[in-house]
Parts: sequence; C-alpha cells; structure tokens
Amino acid sequence: MLLVLYRPLEEQTADLTATTAYGIEGTLTGNIWSDKNLIDRYYMKPMQYCYTYQNLAAQIHLKANENVSLYTVLNNSYEVSKNRRIAALYNGRQVHDFRYTEGWQYYVYYDFSVVLSLLLCLYGLSQMFPRERESRMDMLLPTARNGGRRTVAGKLIAGTLYIVGISLWFSVVDYFSFSSIFNLWDGAALPIYAINNLAYASVALTMWQYAIATALSRALGIWVVGMAILIISIFCRHAMFPIATGVMATMLLSLTGAKWSYSSHTWLAALNPYSLMAGRLLYGRTEFVNFFGIPILSWEAAVPCALTVGLCSVLMVFHFSCRGNQKRGRHS
Repeated sequence: MLLVLYRPLEEQTADLTATTAYGIEGTLTGNIWSDKNLIDRYYMKPMQYCYTYQNLAAQIHLKANENVSLYTVLNNSYEVSKNRRIAALYNGRQVHDFRYTEGWQYYVYYDFSVVLSLLLCLYGLSQMFPRERESRMDMLLPTARNGGRRTVAGKLIAGTLYIVGISLWFSVVDYFSFSSIFNLWDGAALPIYAINNLAYASVALTMWQYAIATALSRALGIWVVGMAILIISIFCRHAMFPIATGVMATMLLSLTGAKWSYSSHTWLAALNPYSLMAGRLLYGRTEFVNFFGIPILSWEAAVPCALTVGLCSVLMVFHFSCRGNQKRGRHS
C-alpha cells in the first residue's frame, strides 16, 4: 500500500518538474512535494533502515572475523579478543518489525531533566553538614547517644535515598511524558539499534530495557557527584560554597564529558560520571578500553569505576565527619 502511494510521487518528482501548487486532488497534504517528503521521511527511509540493518550488522560481523584472522597472524592478542567480541555483538542482529521510533530518538537525546536532578541533589546535599555548624549543633551531636557514627551513617543513607529517588522520579516522568506525546509503547519491544543514531549500540537491549538501564545509570552518575560534594561540604561552614563548587564541578564534568565522548580518550570518558548521566554515550556506541590487555566495553568499565569512586567517597565522608565529631566532642 505504501509503495502504491510512493511510486507515483517518486516518478512525478524525479525530473524536478512537478507542480508546486497546493490543493491538488488525490494528495494527502494538498501538494505533491509535501506528500513525497512526508512519506519519504517518516516511512520509506526508516523502513529501509530497518530492512537493511541486518546487512550492516553482517558486514561488521564479517569484517571483525577477518580482523581476528589478521591479528592472529600478527600475534596481537588484544585486537583478536576485541574483534571476537565485536563479531559476537553483531552476529545475527536484525530488526524484525517496523515501528515509529522518532519519539524514542527524542527521548534518548533528552538531557534537561539531568540538569534539574543535579541541581536539586546539590541543593539538598550541600546543606547536610554545614547546617550543623551554622546552628552550632556540631558541638552538641557528639554528646548524644546516637550522635556520632550512627548519625553520619544515617545521613549517608538518607542522602543516597534522596539522590536515587530524585533521579528515578525524573526518569519516570520523562518516560511517561514522552510516551504520552509520542506513544513510545508502540515500539518498546524493538531493539535499541532500531534507532538510526544508535546503529552501533554496544548492547542488544530492547527500548524499554534501555530506558531502565539508562535510568539506573543516571542515578549512579548523580550519586557519585553527590557523594563527592558531601566531602567538600564536611569542611565548609556555610552551604553556599558547596553549592557553587558543585555547580562548577558539574559544568566541568559536562563539558569535558561531551568533549571526550567524541574522541579517542575512551578511558577518560568512561571515568567521567557525565557518561553515565547521558547513557547514549556509553551504550550507543561500541567502544573498548584496554584493561591490562583485556578489551572491555566502555560501559563495563564506567559502572565499576563509578561504584568504586562513590564508595570511596562514602568512606571518606564517614571518616572525616566522624573524626571531626570526635575532636569537637573532646573540646566540648
């Protein structure tokens, strides 16, 4: 049916002599060129991409196998392992169905809620410890029965729940907002590489699985930044300095993350929490980092690194805060 509509339009506009008048009977939009562009953009090109994607994946799979043979002869074990992983990733990839995916593309590239989440988290966390000094409660807490380690541990748990709650809330709002506008449920079962800009995705998740993975990654990235801000806030008497520092650090991470994500510095991009907040930079491309001669996908390196940095930050907050409470308790 689609070709029945498209072929006559293609023939009429092939020599660029078709009329540009409006109000032509038998057209969808009233204009021949508008009909042709409409069908071409929203149906023909997306359908062609979905239909031919298996050819692209097969070419990558074949080239990776050829590289395996080449680097085996050259005795380059790292490249052999990397190309074997690429061949396994792209083996048998294909898009079985066609759905409207433009809404998913807008959803994948939407980052404004990340900024809102960061600002709310920075505002809430930056006051966690300085408020005690402003109200002089830091002198009283060490004398309370549960005012030492338990209070610090409670703050860290509360801060983590606050960050995760804020981040997941915005992720859920984003998903349902885009779903109500673009009807994302219609294409939720398609693989993520059904989106043209994510043709080289390093994961074979469906779109709804990708939405969950990016929501969790975003929460992890914001949590790492939040725990780092808590370290700064321990040594500050007023909340304004941690807020300003957090905003500047966030801007720096965003700028460097955007720069490194399109460069060959894959390790720097993987270590930057910004990559976790913008999941398409990690999951949307097949990039590897060299971990002692073992090829690891960038997201496989980013998640453990973020967890390590976050847990180290938690331990530092716990250590410095408890030591400060002990000193103030002896002076009081």
